[in-house]
Amino acid sequence: MKKIAILTALMLTSSISMYAQTQAVKSTVVSPLYAPQTSDPRTAISETGLNQWLIQVAQPENQNKVEVNVYDKSENLIFSKVYEHFDDFSTKLSLNSLNTGDYMLEVSNGLFRTARQVFVR
Repeated sequence: MKKIAILTALMLTSSISMYAQTQAVKSTVVSPLYAPQTSDPRTAISETGLNQWLIQVAQPENQNKVEVNVYDKSENLIFSKVYEHFDDFSTKLSLNSLNTGDYMLEVSNGLFRTARQVFVR
């Protein structure tokens, strides 16, 4: 009988803890720009040198545009360009003209959005 009571108490404690964690997540306010998004596994953003980035997108399904945006910490759009293509996409992006600091690099193919925080030196 004691084992059942202890087991029930442990299960109840776990349930309360999980509920509290769920409620905390629901009430957290996160900026839309920095909110987690569904990343496209076919999109790669990699640093290739000082303030140099390589963006690669494998053939998106029924999509022929890739949009690249760069935002500052205040969520101001610093750079935006739409590339039209019909094959796998690859471009190099230089951020040398930006001031030192954190930025958000966002790549969208119309179906998915992939964002990566980058630091310009």
